Amino acid sequence: GVRTLNSWTGVAILTHQYDASVKYPRPDYGINEKYPQVKEGWIYNSPANIISPPCVDDKGGVTVGNQLGEMVQLTSKGKKKWSYSTGAPIYSSPVIYRSVVYFGGADGYLYALNEKDGSLRWKTPTGAALLGSALIAGGKLFIGGSEKYFAFDPETGKVLKREDGKVLKPASFSPPNLEPFLVK
Repeated sequence: GVRTLNSWTGVAILTHQYDASVKYPRPDYGINEKYPQVKEGWIYNSPANIISPPCVDDKGGVTVGNQLGEMVQLTSKGKKKWSYSTGAPIYSSPVIYRSVVYFGGADGYLYALNEKDGSLRWKTPTGAALLGSALIAGGKLFIGGSEKYFAFDPETGKVLKREDGKVLKPASFSPPNLEPFLVK
């Protein structure tokens, strides 16, 4: 027989029902009293956990996703400019390239939203929960998740290449080696 080994990862992809009216405890910024030159710019209270880092654009705007599956863009003043709901958690950090916001969803889709208004340009099914952060290199969009790695055409969402986890080492152990994965 063949023995199946346990996966080295274990992220549970669950749908949580959050009560948006509940105010959850936030960090204590008392340390700022020690540093009076530090001033609060603004605060945004997300209705769900924000797991991955945001993307900050060249105007100081912030784009970030949460566990409710909402990708939100905030102005440099912290006001909500737009939001888009995927219906599934977002663990992927977005990237903005040529006025398009790209990110992966736990629902297995790669999303492309118009940066101006958050409307959907396209979404491409991958068959894998996309938990990694998107990367643009050489005019291609790369993202990984569920031990699979993908290269996409950022204009159309067409899958250019799909590989098993054997190509890249887990990101927590080393930076990805994209050389064998790049599409010529």
